[in-house]
Amino acid sequence: YTLRLQLNNVRSELSVNVAAVLASLSIGVPDDSSANSSDPFVVTSALQTLKVTGLDQFGMTMSVLPKLQWTSPTAPTGGKLTIRQTGTSAQAGFNVAGSWSVAVSAGEISASKSFNVVSTATKFNLSNSAGTAISGTSSLIVPGKSVSLNAVVVDQFGIPLASQPDLI
Repeated sequence: YTLRLQLNNVRSELSVNVAAVLASLSIGVPDDSSANSSDPFVVTSALQTLKVTGLDQFGMTMSVLPKLQWTSPTAPTGGKLTIRQTGTSAQAGFNVAGSWSVAVSAGEISASKSFNVVSTATKFNLSNSAGTAISGTSSLIVPGKSVSLNAVVVDQFGIPLASQPDLI
C-alpha cells in the first residue's frame, strides 16, 4: 500500500507492506461433510489424507503455511501416528484401530480433529494343518480327496479380527 500525504506544497509518500500473519488453523479431510462436527471422522484404512487450512488476520486462506508441528494427544494403546505433509495437505498414518486425535500447531495457533479408526477386514491368512502359511502363489498338493486349511481374517494393520467371520 502507498500512503500519500499532502499539506499545501508539502508532499510525502510512505510505502506500507502488510504481511499475512497466521491467525487460525483447521484440520479437515477432503470432501468431509462433517468438518465442523465434534463427532470423530471414521477411517477404514491405515492412511487418511488431511487438509490443513490456515487463515490470516483478515480471514483469508493462506496458500503457504508456516512450519507446522503434528502430534497425537490421544491414541489407542500402542498407537503411533506418522504424518507426511506437503503444502496444505498431509497423509496421516495410523498403526492400530481405535480412537485418535490429531493436532497441528504453529506457535500458539493450533487445531485438532478426532478420528475413529475402525478395524476393516482386508485379507485372509491361510495355513495348512501343520501351520505352514499358504500364499496366493503357493502350490498346494492334496494327497487325498480333501485338505484341511486354517483361515484367519486380518485387518488393514495385519492384526487378526477380534471376531472371526464364518467362512464358507
